[in-house]
Amino acid sequence: MQEVHIAVIVGSLRRDSLNRKLATALSRLAPADFSFTQLQIGDLPLYNQDDDGAGNFGDNNRNFLQSWMDQYVAWVRKHAA
Repeated sequence: MQEVHIAVIVGSLRRDSLNRKLATALSRLAPADFSFTQLQIGDLPLYNQDDDGAGNFGDNNRNFLQSWMDQYVAWVRKHAA
């Protein structure tokens, strides 16, 4: 079976957060062919819907989308047959 890669967004910055503990436990309990990457919420660029209005997409939103697109392209290249 092909390995399954799963990204888990940890929605708290606290070192001892329940979210982080659950994400860690999930990776330990999952089948061996599952791999997990914890994405820290503090590492993600911020999105602000207020920046979308009046034709102003905003630098934060642009950075947010560019970051996600870069990650998606990297993932596709890595996993392309």
